[in-house]
Amino acid sequence: MRQILVVALFLIAISGYAQTVSGFVVDEKNSPVIGAQVMESGFRNGTTTNIDGSFVLTLNSPNSKLIFSFVGFETDSLLLQHGELSQIVLKEASSGTDYFSMLADYRVLLILIWAIICIVLVLRTFRGVPSA
Repeated sequence: MRQILVVALFLIAISGYAQTVSGFVVDEKNSPVIGAQVMESGFRNGTTTNIDGSFVLTLNSPNSKLIFSFVGFETDSLLLQHGELSQIVLKEASSGTDYFSMLADYRVLLILIWAIICIVLVLRTFRGVPSA
């Protein structure tokens, strides 16, 4: 009986540390950023925003640093003081093209692979044709 009471008190104490934070991620035009990553720094804890740019994340520490990122936008971070968020605005990346972040998007990789296959097929087709 005593062990059950100790375990129950331990679980209640641990649940006091778990804190949930929610908010919205939008761009500079106030449009929701769908699929943006929200990560808790120092932990393997994170989530993505849904179709209206909102997210809910259970934190491991009450004074956590949150990192917000999305392809084509600058990564932003925010240190939580009281566990409250309302809206995070992500700024578009600078005019210089960041090719490595672009390749992180699977659609760009699929188009690139498709283009290479097309070029190889065209070159193989004309390899046996004599020049005039």
